[in-house]
Amino acid sequence: MAYNENAGEVQTLLHLFEEDKPIIFKGVQHFVPHFIGIYVGKDPHSRRFQGELQKWVAQYGQGAFVDVMKKGYEDTLPNFRHIQINQKYLWFEKEDRIIQTPEKVEQTFTSETESVDEYAVGVWTRWLIAFPTTLTDRADVHTIFRFSSTRQYQDKSELGNRVLSAFLTKGNYEFSTYDASKPTNAVDAKLPYDNIEGEWTYIYAAYKNKNFYGMVLFKDQQKAAHLNIEVTHQVLTGYAHFVLGANEFGYKAFHGWFYDPRIFLGAGSYISESQKVVEMIHKLHRKLPVTPQQAEDFKWPVSLLDTTNQDDLDSKKDQLNFEFTDKAEMQSYSIGFWFQNAVLLPEMENEYTGLVRFNYKWT
Repeated sequence: MAYNENAGEVQTLLHLFEEDKPIIFKGVQHFVPHFIGIYVGKDPHSRRFQGELQKWVAQYGQGAFVDVMKKGYEDTLPNFRHIQINQKYLWFEKEDRIIQTPEKVEQTFTSETESVDEYAVGVWTRWLIAFPTTLTDRADVHTIFRFSSTRQYQDKSELGNRVLSAFLTKGNYEFSTYDASKPTNAVDAKLPYDNIEGEWTYIYAAYKNKNFYGMVLFKDQQKAAHLNIEVTHQVLTGYAHFVLGANEFGYKAFHGWFYDPRIFLGAGSYISESQKVVEMIHKLHRKLPVTPQQAEDFKWPVSLLDTTNQDDLDSKKDQLNFEFTDKAEMQSYSIGFWFQNAVLLPEMENEYTGLVRFNYKWT
């Protein structure tokens, strides 16, 4: 805000995220002051300002007035560019690894989220019923991730507890966020799925300028589903917290694997087209870990046992039990063997005899 006696104007500029809004008062005449006092944040007649004030400047005399209606005022106004809006920042784990439940990931952002109103979360997921442990009681809701802007640990009761969040329910991926413009601020939307057991799916949620975008990429099915929600978010002002795969607020954690979670902050984070999200994945994300197939020069993966020697069979029968721990991602398998019929022993009459049993875990 500035006053110019020659022009007879008071000019005010609101520097917002999307644009600058000048407010001009014309035909204004001030008295020549003999004393000037400045109140910052509070004066005797009003309540104190709630929030932060940074780099305030008072200028007097010739050159103090900057005409905000003229081109180039941004370079002349003091501290106009002190706060950088939507600075780019990308967070990811330095170690290339698969995150297996019940392990969870938490990350807090402070300076990276100063004056940010564009952000996104992306992560590869793999729903597994029987790995690394067996899920005996599937819940109605399993938490995938939650990105919040409130320091107080709670859920939905205040704005910002769910800035970007995703859940797995029976038959749907559910995205949850908030709308600051509505009295009931919780907003949810769903994307259905048919079968995801053992399949890699990429979950993406983003926000910018009253637009929430959620997408699920089904890699093995080679398809994507997406949704858009019109909501109003508050600007991130120096704090955000990310939680991946956590048991919280009565919701069970996602069961299975996570891979390469990433937080996108600032300009360029928001993508609202599934094909462009796929291009971003190829450009920025690590390649999914894939178990290589057997080479052409096949060799027996296990040692063979000569079962024709009846004297050694009983003592060596335990050698016929094998585990293939490095075949976690194989989705096709078979078993074959030679066998010879023989007369059952008298003591085995009317008893079932097992030849072979093959166990697998669908991962």
